[in-house]
Amino acid sequence: MFLAVGPSLLQDISAIVSVVVFLIAAAGAAVAYFLRRRNSSGRISTSAAEVLWQQAQDMRTQLIAEKNTAEAQRDRLMSIQAEQVVPLLTAMNDSLKQTLSMVTKVIDWQEGRTKALSDMEQDLLNRLTVSHE
Repeated sequence: MFLAVGPSLLQDISAIVSVVVFLIAAAGAAVAYFLRRRNSSGRISTSAAEVLWQQAQDMRTQLIAEKNTAEAQRDRLMSIQAEQVVPLLTAMNDSLKQTLSMVTKVIDWQEGRTKALSDMEQDLLNRLTVSHE
C-alpha cells in the first residue's frame, strides 16, 4: 500500500508547500517589521544623526537655562528699580505740586497787582478830568 506518486500529487504538494512557505515568509516579514518599528520608534539610529540630535538637545537645554537666568535677572533689576524709582518719582511729583502752587500764587499776586495798578490809573484819570473841568 504505497501511495501512488504521480504528477498531480506532486503538483498538489508543491502548491501546498509553496503556499505554506509564502505564509511563513509573510508572517516572518510582518513580525520583523513590527519588531523593528517598535525598536526604532522615536529613536534615531544612524550615528551622525544621533550626534546631531544630541547636540540639538544640549543646545536646547542650554538656551532654556539662559532664558531662565535672563528672566531672573530682569525680575531682580525691575525690583531694584522699583525700590529706587518709585520714591524718586514720588519726590518729583511732590516738588511739581509745590511748584504749581507757588506759580499759581505768583500769577494771582500779579493779577491782583495789575488790577490794583489799573484801578489806580483809572482813579488818577478820573481826578485829572475832574480837576480840569
